[in-house]
Amino acid sequence: MPCSEAQLQVLKSNHGEVDMMLFWEQSSSVVVTEVLREFMVKSERLCFLMLVISSAFCFCSHENADAGFKDWASNIGRGIGKGVGKVKKIRFGAQEEDVASAVAEAQAPKLIYANNRYGSEEPVPLKWAIGLPDEIDGLVWVGTTLKKIPYTESEFNDLRYKMVSGQVKILRQEHIVKKRAQMEKEEGLGGVEDMLDSFLDEGGAEEEEEEDEDVEALLVDFDEKEVRRKVLERLVIPQFHSEVIQAIFFQAPNNDLYCIDAETGLTLWVTTLSSQLLHRPYETEDRLYAVLLGRLVGLDKKSGYPSVMTVLDRVPYPNLFVEDDNLYLASYDLRLFRYPVGEQYSVWVSKMRGEPAGGVYGDTESLYVPLLSGELLCYSFRGSEKWTFINKGLSDEKIYFEKKLNALYKQIEKEKSDSRRQEREEDAMKIHRVMTSVKKLEAQKKALTNRTRGRFMSPPVIEGDDLYVSSTDFNVYRLNKHSGIPSWAYNCGVEAWETPYVGKDYVWLKDSHSRLHRINIKTGEGEIMIRDVKDIQAVHEDLIFYVKGGALKVNTKTSTGSIKGLGEYKNIVSPDGSLMVVYGPRAKTIQVYDTSIIR
Repeated sequence: MPCSEAQLQVLKSNHGEVDMMLFWEQSSSVVVTEVLREFMVKSERLCFLMLVISSAFCFCSHENADAGFKDWASNIGRGIGKGVGKVKKIRFGAQEEDVASAVAEAQAPKLIYANNRYGSEEPVPLKWAIGLPDEIDGLVWVGTTLKKIPYTESEFNDLRYKMVSGQVKILRQEHIVKKRAQMEKEEGLGGVEDMLDSFLDEGGAEEEEEEDEDVEALLVDFDEKEVRRKVLERLVIPQFHSEVIQAIFFQAPNNDLYCIDAETGLTLWVTTLSSQLLHRPYETEDRLYAVLLGRLVGLDKKSGYPSVMTVLDRVPYPNLFVEDDNLYLASYDLRLFRYPVGEQYSVWVSKMRGEPAGGVYGDTESLYVPLLSGELLCYSFRGSEKWTFINKGLSDEKIYFEKKLNALYKQIEKEKSDSRRQEREEDAMKIHRVMTSVKKLEAQKKALTNRTRGRFMSPPVIEGDDLYVSSTDFNVYRLNKHSGIPSWAYNCGVEAWETPYVGKDYVWLKDSHSRLHRINIKTGEGEIMIRDVKDIQAVHEDLIFYVKGGALKVNTKTSTGSIKGLGEYKNIVSPDGSLMVVYGPRAKTIQVYDTSIIR
């Protein structure tokens, strides 16, 4: 180790209030290999976390120190660094925990937000950047996790007072019950009968006053001060409370799943999975659920510890739902199952009428299963069907295909007439290309006649008492989730494959022709806002992020703009639009930018 045991004890015994990171050079480079020791130093007021690393020290607390202590900590650091190498840098702040962060920040792209309305440009602030052991090769998403937050002094005192008072109250009641039982035993059965008669008597109020006096008499030998002291001695009071925070999850090629604090960039935990994640896991407040190699695996959000919850005897669809420790999933043999989490048997099985579009979705009241046959089924948690919604017919879709075919047939006839006069080779090639398009449309039309309704291809979106779902019958529906009755249906003019995004006043949807529609939530009236949209990244209230022409565009209620500087980097935006994660390609770094300035 780069320091003596005596020097380490100096750092252990100190209770200064500082966040400090100390790095020194070894062979002209900063090297951090592995964490050698991790422990918790507790005091009456604060809790400190010290990570002793082979070439760095991290001494962390949760309050700022005065300048005098920082000078002292710096001197200690220089003393430890003697004989090992030149002091590289001394940093204050928990965000400096990762040594590679300085390199990652230097490599981070400089992003600029260009506001089209005001013609202004401003930099998008970089929150943090970290280096990775390997390239990101898998899923990346922004979710939530649980983080242990230490109580402040006032919070800890309030919690201690409530816990001690609660225990004292329980002991007080037990003391009263024991004393009464002792008195009843001494007085005999007659005393008990008199007590019952007193409750049935009209003078109950007077008896209650007498009973209050009796309670005071029973507590004469109850020393509350002594009881409180004994309770405080044996009571274990937690030092931390769990708080839900935003987190970034990504999987490395070696199947390691990382959970990173989205605010600070600190790695909260890393766990190794048995295989690559093909679909985003289902999230609850305290767990991640994923199906890996035929097993339902639950990951604790505090630690990342994986446990095999249920061994499945059927191949499920990707999307599953968990509620009250019960797993709901749809299998490829068209059955809907409910498994108690941790058990190896199903409680009920329901036969579905068609093939699901992705799996099972739900909320705290019901389960929803969209079918490729054009039906949306709603089930109770006991497996009974509550309602069924059937989308519109395919008349609009048939008319669309007929118009396209007629236009192509006219184009072919025109080209044939021209080629007979000129006999050019390029005319024959053009006719061949058009005929290929005709064959594709005829195949789609033939497939269309084999079914009677449109298909649900995307998951439903549940907001409040409403459910939004798109269909290949050209429509987007807003349904009442309790009854399945539609409030409105908006016709896109072409097939709707994508998931609707629900904002504050509008529903946003990209159709199969890459057109972005904006639909009024109340009336169902909409319009085409933007064409040639590749993807919608996030919608939050009046803010929408979307990709067009290889650039990330932003629309707000009052203006439009774009984020410049991404280049070949990949990015995702958090659901609330407050941050943007940037990573790759071929770069072993991940950066997070603060997009809350865009409003």
